[in-house]
Amino acid sequence: MNKEVDMSTDQTASALCEAQIEEFLKPGGFKSWPNIAKRLLSRRRELTEAYYDISEQCRQDPRLIYCFMDALFCSASAWSESAVKKMRHDEKRMYSVNAEISEVAHQLSDLLAERDDLQNKSSFGTDTYYHIIDVVEAAARGNGSFNLWVKEPLDKIRGQFDMKYWPDLHECIHVISADADRAKIRFSSQVTQAALDSSRSSRSDIVRALFRRTQDSVGSSAVDLPDGFKLKDDTWASLINVAYDLHADSLVDGPYIKRLRQRDRQKKRETTP
Repeated sequence: MNKEVDMSTDQTASALCEAQIEEFLKPGGFKSWPNIAKRLLSRRRELTEAYYDISEQCRQDPRLIYCFMDALFCSASAWSESAVKKMRHDEKRMYSVNAEISEVAHQLSDLLAERDDLQNKSSFGTDTYYHIIDVVEAAARGNGSFNLWVKEPLDKIRGQFDMKYWPDLHECIHVISADADRAKIRFSSQVTQAALDSSRSSRSDIVRALFRRTQDSVGSSAVDLPDGFKLKDDTWASLINVAYDLHADSLVDGPYIKRLRQRDRQKKRETTP
């Protein structure tokens, strides 16, 4: 902090920030919010300079300070270290699941096609499903809305068109196989995408998520963070250490934040056409 800032200004900035932090003690948000708020309030000495920086960037406006705190609390809750690790696990599993679906569905499609061929060329058959609508109706048997609104008009449509107008079961399953094979994972938000930007899990995940979540809060309305909102690297480090309750052996500092920013800027330059 600038040494010229007197104690009264220092206290005012802390009071402004802590007043907004206390809002997160109230029920109605994430279950982890009260714990994060209590931690921030109990470790105020570590955050004095950070609060001054936040207050200055938010123009001493309680609404803007709350906007920033909301980004901080949401990030520390939804994109915590444990949450991001689970996201990484789920992402890998999603690729595996789609690959398995594609393979199994392809095998099932071949088997269904073979069964159709056997029934058409032999002197016997089976009482298994052969019409796609039979499958749909069986699957929706316990769906009251389907039975009330869809079943009757669907039966009428089936009666109007013979089998040549409908796909065979093996063709439907083949489409499912192809769909899973070409599926690409889409992130639920840009914050999640930022958290998983690196190939390996690290502390950088939560930092990138927080940066992105804060960036998403910048806008043109009176309650959005102003254009040009930019906290000091030391401010980010202090907030992350406390809000995320990082262990002593995994704390971040200003130089760490600066290096991360530099790496991300370099990566963006290299990947931008």
